[in-house]
Amino acid sequence: MGNKDLREMDQGRMDPSGRGLTHAGRILGMIQTLLTLAAFLIAVVVVIFAAVLAI
Repeated sequence: MGNKDLREMDQGRMDPSGRGLTHAGRILGMIQTLLTLAAFLIAVVVVIFAAVLAI
């Protein structure tokens, strides 16, 4: 959504006054995606490790 809004701001179809907040939201979204992926991978490793120890 942030990329779409920034593109529309560049094309003059959207008010550019919120460009900074839009860019910040885009970056925070990327960071959140990476953190969620890392948490998921850690959870998978923990479950696999627990399953191996249970055998």
